[in-house]
Amino acid sequence: MKAGGNWKLLASLAVFSGVLVSAAAMTFEDIGRQVAARNPDLAAARFMIEEAGGRNLGAGRLMNPELELRGRHMTEGSEAGFGIELMQKFPVTARLRLEKAVTAAQIAAAKAEVDEMRRMLTTEAETMAVKLLAMRAEVGITESQAALAETLTEVATARAAADESAIDAAQMRLEAGRQRNSIRRMQAEIAAMNELLKPMLGLTAEQPLDIRGTLPEASAPGGTQPSEFRPDIEAARQRMNAAGQSMDLAQARKWGDISVGIMVDYARTMDEPMGLRDETMIGVKLTIPLPFWNQNQGEIAEATAMRARTAAEVRALRLKAASQVSSAKREMERLLPFITENNRQLLPLARQQIERVREAYSNNNASLQDLLKARDQLLMVEMDRVEALRDFHLAKVRWKAAVGRGFTDEN
Repeated sequence: MKAGGNWKLLASLAVFSGVLVSAAAMTFEDIGRQVAARNPDLAAARFMIEEAGGRNLGAGRLMNPELELRGRHMTEGSEAGFGIELMQKFPVTARLRLEKAVTAAQIAAAKAEVDEMRRMLTTEAETMAVKLLAMRAEVGITESQAALAETLTEVATARAAADESAIDAAQMRLEAGRQRNSIRRMQAEIAAMNELLKPMLGLTAEQPLDIRGTLPEASAPGGTQPSEFRPDIEAARQRMNAAGQSMDLAQARKWGDISVGIMVDYARTMDEPMGLRDETMIGVKLTIPLPFWNQNQGEIAEATAMRARTAAEVRALRLKAASQVSSAKREMERLLPFITENNRQLLPLARQQIERVREAYSNNNASLQDLLKARDQLLMVEMDRVEALRDFHLAKVRWKAAVGRGFTDEN
């Protein structure tokens, strides 16, 4: 790998060990950046790119030459000799270029797989953050209801002091206590969700986490279609490319490498009646493997099947991505009118209604049952709004993930 690639990896680990966003507080918009910078699983996955780069570094190279030394000496007499042979293998096909092409495609696939992991982790973290913010909004609604119950307790107590029944006051105290218990339960669920979210953001159990802000208002989604470079599709495309190169490589390996060598032989031999003579011989050696019995049929068949399989995976992922985008978009479009009607009509009407009934109850012109009914209607409308907004943003998170843009790993 180039030195720049190693530096890039070290820089990403430096960011991982440091802080991109304050560990104590962040907004919903910060989640994706925090996952990219600090998620430990993502940091580990980035080494896959280095591994693929190492394979690429070793691919496409000639085999090392072979040096052969020989020596001999007669057990009787003075005849002796030695030989030196230098052999080098050369491919007769494009094997070296294809090896390089295969590993280059594997690097691209590894990068896309890291992007895909980032996409999945970001989607999971944002989904959890949406649920957390929605539950926090529900806590706020419940706190308002508890405060209202406590206010009405005072009104009911005043009425009871005026020689009227104390049942209403007891009922409202019970309602206020029940609301406070519900708040404590939801706060415990929020704390548990916070603990689940921490490791996804690269935070330790001891570090605080506060997702600030509220869920944004719902807005109509765009008409974006799945990107051809969505990480999982891109990874499958690169695996298909690597499989195609592997198929060509398997075909090329049907022919083994030729061997070319230079030989030098020196010999001292007895030549009667001249006596001992020194002889030196230089020669060239050529070895050509013949694909008679083994034509690499097994590797060729395996690579061909792999190419077909990866092509089918690409087609399946494209269909799946289009379906995911369409499904998430339809759900947002279904929820948007409900949220709009709730905000513009139902919620103001429910608030006006409880104010009228509360005033009437204070003036002894309405019963406790009327007041509780109006309060329950307001609670239902407010909770419906939060749940619809939560479901809308959950669908939006799925839609953004299905579209696949903005998940390229640049660390």
